[in-house]
Amino acid sequence: MAPMAPRPRRTPGALPVPLLLPVPLLLAFALLTALVVLRWGPLLSLDASLATSLHHIAVGEPALTRLNLLLTDWVWDPWTMRALLAVAVCLLVRRGAWVVGVWVAATSLTGTALQQTLKAVIGRARPVWPDPVVSADYAAYPSGHALSVTVAGGLVLWLLRLHGARRGVRWTARVLVAVSVLGVGFTRVYVGVHWLSDVVGGWLLGAALVAGAAAAYRVCAERAGGLASSGGPGLAGRRTAARMAVMTTMTTFKGVLFDFSGTLLRIEPAESWLRAALDASGTAMADAEVARTAVALERAGALPGGASPVELPADLAELWEGRDRDAAHHRAVYTGLARQVPLPEPELYDALYDRHMTPDAWIPFPDAAEVLARLHGAGIRIGVLSNIGWDLRPVLRAHGLDRYVDHYVLSYEHGVQKPDPKIFALACEALGLPPDEVLMVGDDRRADGGATALGCGYLPVDHLPAEERPDGLRPALERVGLTGPAGPSPDPDASRSTSRS
Repeated sequence: MAPMAPRPRRTPGALPVPLLLPVPLLLAFALLTALVVLRWGPLLSLDASLATSLHHIAVGEPALTRLNLLLTDWVWDPWTMRALLAVAVCLLVRRGAWVVGVWVAATSLTGTALQQTLKAVIGRARPVWPDPVVSADYAAYPSGHALSVTVAGGLVLWLLRLHGARRGVRWTARVLVAVSVLGVGFTRVYVGVHWLSDVVGGWLLGAALVAGAAAAYRVCAERAGGLASSGGPGLAGRRTAARMAVMTTMTTFKGVLFDFSGTLLRIEPAESWLRAALDASGTAMADAEVARTAVALERAGALPGGASPVELPADLAELWEGRDRDAAHHRAVYTGLARQVPLPEPELYDALYDRHMTPDAWIPFPDAAEVLARLHGAGIRIGVLSNIGWDLRPVLRAHGLDRYVDHYVLSYEHGVQKPDPKIFALACEALGLPPDEVLMVGDDRRADGGATALGCGYLPVDHLPAEERPDGLRPALERVGLTGPAGPSPDPDASRSTSRS
């Protein structure tokens, strides 16, 4: 994985962007509630006009009224919605995604408690008719039917996105949810048991609740995955590991995605990299000068897979942010960083970039072959998911690791990079598994930990030289249930490839 640029600091006390999403919905609900409580004339007139018109139709069209009663009392009834969510929770728990299941259950229960409390506090009367087609008890605002359908539909859409459902399935679900949300609102006013503002209030509060639950889940998942880069030694690291364990414990993983650089293999030291490029170009340089130049190149961030730039040149800032989405941009940004350091020959800048793409520039971590072989032998699907600007397959092939890999998802081939959930969804789709059955293993807690926002598990590994991390990948075996003793070491020369993408 290429190094990540330092993220700009957020203003102390500022809310993360995802937490701001429910705010407009809550403000709209608060404004509507105030108008209802204050009995604002134009709102009451609109409510009464629409309710009266629809009631006259309901009285005169008994067949249509029976259809609306069937829909509102059975199809879109709050208890139907709760039963739907109960089935979803049971399926989630059965598949091991118990945290998401608890989240869904808690959101549903919160919605029920909120609407019942608000009804009691506001105490708005329902419409009263001399010739009612149906009766309803308890207060009117907000509509419990409208809120329940909005919450259930919103949670279903969130779960489909979280678990990487296909686009066609998601669009079909969106249409069904939209029809249900609008339909239940119409039926409640049509059968004469609610005002329009009751229904709109239920929609707004339900949407705010789902948006808030999804945002809170994402923030908790990102923190659990270590996106705040607090997973190092010490108390912060232990807390991050504990949160991450809560999010993914009890999940049965059937696939594992590995990051490339810093996870499976480590780029060679900067001085070795520079010497190799000098030798390849036939350029001579004194040993002391090689050492000084290597340090300068490392500080400049010119070695892909090495340290980030100490100071990023302004003219490269835009390229840096999207460097892993395009091969040409990747080369341009790293050769541009290298050009911050004077070299004796101009062709050395491209020679340095070319060197880092060769198998000899990469050192496998000591346990990489063993872990991949055991996972492969146990039938676990294996993918390599990397933010990168070039084809790394020959590197793994040369080191005998390619034969264990089922699929590759490389950012430059798809125009999207971690931590964007889209690339994790692509990788899960390539493995043929839902996100909650996939474990992401990587050394960058911001980029790789982004997998948790989609519902994947995440196992962080330390970003250390290969010789200092002899067994950092072995916890992946425990996470998929392979806790027995290791078998014989795999033959690194037997490099038959089974990868398909």
